Amino acid sequence: MCAGTRRTGAGRDAPCFWRRRMGSPRRSVRCARSAATAEVFCLLVQTWEPALLDLLDMRGGSVVDEVWAWEATHQGAAYVLNAGTPLSASDWSDDARDVLNFLLHFLPSDIVPDAPLPAHLTRVASEESARRTVRGFSKRALFAAGHSFAAAYCIWAALAHPRLFAALTLVDPGILRFGTPISSFGGTLTAPGPSLVEISVARRDVWPSREEAHAFCAASPFFHAWDARAVAAYVAHAFVPCGGGVRLATPALQEALVFAGTPGSGAVWDLLPGLDPRVRLRWVVSGRAGVPDMGGPGATQERVWRRPANASNVRVKRAGPLIVQEAPRELAREIAGMLAGEEATLTAKL
Repeated sequence: MCAGTRRTGAGRDAPCFWRRRMGSPRRSVRCARSAATAEVFCLLVQTWEPALLDLLDMRGGSVVDEVWAWEATHQGAAYVLNAGTPLSASDWSDDARDVLNFLLHFLPSDIVPDAPLPAHLTRVASEESARRTVRGFSKRALFAAGHSFAAAYCIWAALAHPRLFAALTLVDPGILRFGTPISSFGGTLTAPGPSLVEISVARRDVWPSREEAHAFCAASPFFHAWDARAVAAYVAHAFVPCGGGVRLATPALQEALVFAGTPGSGAVWDLLPGLDPRVRLRWVVSGRAGVPDMGGPGATQERVWRRPANASNVRVKRAGPLIVQEAPRELAREIAGMLAGEEATLTAKL
């Protein structure tokens, strides 16, 4: 396996890739990460690595030739890559547009197992981009997986260009009706907790040293339910130098701006029933007892049936909203099922 970070021609986003050094059916998996939760940390695309490695070890993962892991321009590694640019408001449709820009104009046409990729991807030929717009990929089957707000912009991208996508795995997606309060997962309808914007603005994001930042993480109950490999990936990649100390790769205010863009998910909610039924959907949602529905009671069940054709869903019983970090092996099994076309045989859980 080889891995690395690639830039698109615009230099805005930070897609990473994993490639098998062997021939296999030409299937690509693209995953994208969430912003944050009701706790105090932003999440990183690197915390997908346990699920991806588990997937590639499974029988269903043997058909995967490449994995592209996507960091939105205002998050994590891409934010660091774009150092010096000002904080920016987040419109989730912009993230969908960036994904489509990459898929239509920069994703290489061929998968050559042993061929190195340049650090800076060049545009494909304009004729190839035009073909992809009309027919999709001629030599790839693209399976996308997104968590939280990333799931929302994956859907938005598929709504615009459905022929690019074979299937979407939507992991506790941040898709809410217009007007739904941007509240935390704490609190109740009568006594709501602080909003995710308020939590993000107030949280700590700077430490005097990397050691103190790591100690802060080790003491936080936020990580207690995580897979140990996801914790290790977070600790290794979450902090970047800042003066004489370190800060989170995504500043607190920038994360808050992502949550301020949550109303954009209402457009996805409204448009989702019109998604091309040829794009298979697999919803993977929290099933841990006591975890409230995002959007209020009954919202999860309504969400997963917004487009009932060619769709299935499953609850992960031991995970809360952070399924990627808490239950990577279970998530890997769901993605493997999508790749093998086996999800249609599973009983929906909602």
